[in-house]
Formats: sequence, C-alpha cells, structure tokens
Amino acid sequence: MTRSVLLNLLGFVAWGVFGLGLGAVLRSQTGSLFAAIAVYAGSFGAEPLFSELHNLFHQDWILAAPVIAPAVASEVMTTSGPAFPYAPSGWVGGVIMTGYTLALVIAGIALTKRRDVI
Repeated sequence: MTRSVLLNLLGFVAWGVFGLGLGAVLRSQTGSLFAAIAVYAGSFGAEPLFSELHNLFHQDWILAAPVIAPAVASEVMTTSGPAFPYAPSGWVGGVIMTGYTLALVIAGIALTKRRDVI
C-alpha cells in the first residue's frame, strides 16, 4: 500500500512539473492548456494504434510500445499490476515520465533565459 501511495504521489508531482515545463515552453496559456489536453487525451490512443501496428508487423515488442505516451507511462508507473497486456515494468513508465518532465523543464528554463533580460 505504501508503494502505491508513493508512486501515485510521484506521478502527481511529475504531472505538475510537466505542466510547469509545458507552460514555460508555450507562452500562451490557452495554447498550453489545449496542448496539455491533447497530450493527455491523445496518449490513450496509443494502445489501439500500436495494436494495429502489431497486426501489420507481428512484432511482440510493439505491444509494449504504448508506454512511450506520457499518460500511458504514468498509468504503467502507478498501477500495481500490469496496466495492459504486455505492459513493461512500472519502473519503465517512471523513467519515461521523468524523461518527458526533465525535457520540458530544461527546454522551459532555456527558453525563459533566452526571452528574459537578466
């Protein structure tokens, strides 16, 4: 139970920092909001897409590939069991979510430094 609570807390923090980074990268609040919604909602289309790709190419690794989408990575990270058939381990989702978060934070810091006069 403690593991589950801590992983969900980590997921909430990651999404919060993800949003801050996205807001720093995109100057428009409206644009940031719609981009965040598109990223989150669009991530759930990853499973059917990769399922169809698996039907075309018959490679088993394709069934685990939806974890590259941020919402699916978060789901894999916080779910106690497999999030979906062929889902990778929870740590994989954590690494991917951390990667997205760090990329947005670094890009946000770089763009903010470039835009602002210090």
